[in-house]
Amino acid sequence: MARYFFTLDAADPSDISISLGSGTAGPKITPKIYGPTLWDASKKVYYVTVDLTGEWIFPGYMWSFGGPEVILNINSKSNNWVSSNDWSYQDWDSSYVSGDRKYAPNMPMYEDNIKLQGNEPSDGPSNTPVPTATPTNPSGGYKISGYISPDFAVTQSAVSLVKSNFSVDIMGLSAKTDSAGYFEINNVPSNTEGAVLKISKPGFLAMEKNIKITSNMILSKETSPIYIWAGDISKNGVQDGAINMSDIIELAKGFNSIKGDLKYSSEYDFNQDNSVNMNDVIIIAKHFNAVSASYFLIMT
Repeated sequence: MARYFFTLDAADPSDISISLGSGTAGPKITPKIYGPTLWDASKKVYYVTVDLTGEWIFPGYMWSFGGPEVILNINSKSNNWVSSNDWSYQDWDSSYVSGDRKYAPNMPMYEDNIKLQGNEPSDGPSNTPVPTATPTNPSGGYKISGYISPDFAVTQSAVSLVKSNFSVDIMGLSAKTDSAGYFEINNVPSNTEGAVLKISKPGFLAMEKNIKITSNMILSKETSPIYIWAGDISKNGVQDGAINMSDIIELAKGFNSIKGDLKYSSEYDFNQDNSVNMNDVIIIAKHFNAVSASYFLIMT
């Protein structure tokens, strides 16, 4: 979840209303919003919470790559609002406002009520979460499941080919996605320190995420899957963890080929339309120069 901290300029918090606008880019997500919530009574600092539980967020994406996007509207009924004195508005990258979606350091993000990044105002409540009981590890371990998808459009006839056979690995256990992109790993041991979950597939940039395993976990839904980027092509059977010029060179080897040609490879044919063409060039260009760390994945 994320929080926007502001100074109440009106006489009473009931003057403030919050709503969600319509996102215009990327996959559609359905966050919940709460607030205003008091943070510091002496300074009249409140915050609004955007709850993205169950959604996967990719902070730092370039606007041209498209989303997902959440538009939060905060309004004053009396029109008594000065955004310049809001904590979360301070040090906001000015180019963000003009469309270059970058970074707002004072709009912190949290997972399980623990702050992951960003700055909170001083003099607020303690950020130390209240300890909760750790669920008992059931016999045989926990189940981790979810959905995976590429972040580009494919034809209906190719959906099953593109979404299937992503490998999901954690703690020596592995599963492959089915034709809908669904995976399920059973008997995963408890790990409160965190274990690395890796998602990979030939032709796609691998994603790694450290997760704490204390219960059964549904990491994503069919309507909001984990998006994996295409473009990291194997060279001599090895992917280098980046989408770069070496991948462009590999793609060029099969360019303008169709299924059945000697130089055709399904790994080059990202959208599985049986042809290596400009569509595949556009797909690889979408995340050119990205590395696995570029996902900077946060699960809320």
